[in-house]
Amino acid sequence: MTDSAPAPAPDMSTTAGKIADLKVRYHEAVTASGEAAIEKQHAKGKMTARERIDTLLDHGSFVELDEFVRHRTHAFGMGAKRPYGDAVVTGTGTIHGRQVAVYSQDFTIFGGSLGEVAGEKIIKVMELALKTGVPIIGILDSGGAPAAGGAVYSPALTDFVIMVDKTSQMFVTGPDVIKTVTGEDVGMEELGGALTHNRTSGVSHYLASDESDAFDYARALLSYLPDNNLAELPQYESSAELEITDADRRLNTMVPDSPNQPYDVVDVIDHVVDEGSFLEVQPLFAPNIVVGFARVEGRSVGVIANQPNAMAGTLNIDAGEKASRFVRFCDAFSIPVLTLVDVPGY
Repeated sequence: MTDSAPAPAPDMSTTAGKIADLKVRYHEAVTASGEAAIEKQHAKGKMTARERIDTLLDHGSFVELDEFVRHRTHAFGMGAKRPYGDAVVTGTGTIHGRQVAVYSQDFTIFGGSLGEVAGEKIIKVMELALKTGVPIIGILDSGGAPAAGGAVYSPALTDFVIMVDKTSQMFVTGPDVIKTVTGEDVGMEELGGALTHNRTSGVSHYLASDESDAFDYARALLSYLPDNNLAELPQYESSAELEITDADRRLNTMVPDSPNQPYDVVDVIDHVVDEGSFLEVQPLFAPNIVVGFARVEGRSVGVIANQPNAMAGTLNIDAGEKASRFVRFCDAFSIPVLTLVDVPGY
């Protein structure tokens, strides 16, 4: 029994041959890492770069950019491994029918490391988002850049950071380096895990239970925001009753008569804004103040409220920073702010 002969190369002098060659290249680009690398990613509870984009965007809306570019280095034997697209997938698509730009680092290719070509692809899609005035979403899964820890600088510069519990970590210097330099033993979760950045540092704005939850939150968040700082806020249909109802009258009894008795201000918010529209931001960081987005008669508003259930709603440094950053964002995008105050003072 002999091995079958390799398939003949497409005839590039014909249109049919060029189409066949394109299909071959596309297949290579999508499966460049191989099934083993994809299964290894799945075993960690992670999607691949393309699966993440498909989950985030409206079905069938993704248009990929620079799918067939390759790195240009020949050092360290890299000339023998030049996968299409390099270590990042970039392009445009829609969320709720609205245009967005997206880039998704591919950990199955070079560990998602940021090389020259991958960097050029990300810059190109960022410039496209800037020119067209659409939001840009970065899905980061990277072993770093040529400089250690470089992959974590960009999230801290973004408006909103979403991390997945027990899966996402961000730190400039990893546990092994810290052990070598300082002698201190620290785990990845303690140093820069999702819970650490949601509860302690305030760098992250939402702790997702899994990747699907993270993408659901991102899609919901974008529904409250304009495309850019010059665009109008999105308008949605509202079933809000302008007449006073029994649900409105419940507000008369929600705040206890005794100033020493706590209550959940989120219940108050839910009865002031359109039903079911409140989306909290940074719920685990500085819980003594509540911030988030909601709708009033279908229009987006930012909400800030003292939380009597935590520290009696008093203000400390973390709460002040959390609120001021949120107000700054709302101001930059012309989002009205609804403020609910119940605080004993400083």
